[in-house]
Amino acid sequence: MAVRHKRLAATLLAMASIASPVQAGSPYIGLGVYQANIDAAAFDGGDTVFAGFAGYTFIDTSVFMLSVEAGYYPLGGYSARQSLDYARVDSNALALGGVAALPLGPFFEVYGKLGTARSDVSSTLPELSGEDWRAYYGAGVSVDVLDTFDVYLEYLGFSGTLDSSLVGVGLKLSF
Repeated sequence: MAVRHKRLAATLLAMASIASPVQAGSPYIGLGVYQANIDAAAFDGGDTVFAGFAGYTFIDTSVFMLSVEAGYYPLGGYSARQSLDYARVDSNALALGGVAALPLGPFFEVYGKLGTARSDVSSTLPELSGEDWRAYYGAGVSVDVLDTFDVYLEYLGFSGTLDSSLVGVGLKLSF
């Protein structure tokens, strides 16, 4: 297993060294509006939420970009009729992960996100309440409007007590 990690690190280092020019040390922040959904049969519909993130790009070349990112993602609030009562679920996640991006021309890029998230679910149904650390993943596209200002569209998936997904659009500002 350790040999695989060393090979991956060597490959990434080689890719970074042949790319030109290398820029590093670029922090960024982002804010978006998302449509949130949970995977629970009793709860239908979605919820519109606002989410934010901050990151740091430590490899920025003309062929590959690599960043680390932390974000807060409300995963929505949902209700459903259970017998004579209403059941309620509210969920959010704190995420920490990596972002790998491929520029496709001077103004467009595709990216993927992968990391871990602490999801917190509060519910009137005790079996759904709880918090845990699980994986999250995502993919998106962004368009460079100005040199430091991007518009993005992304999908994020969170596994945990309740599996959740977000689809959103937002703005990212690099410093």
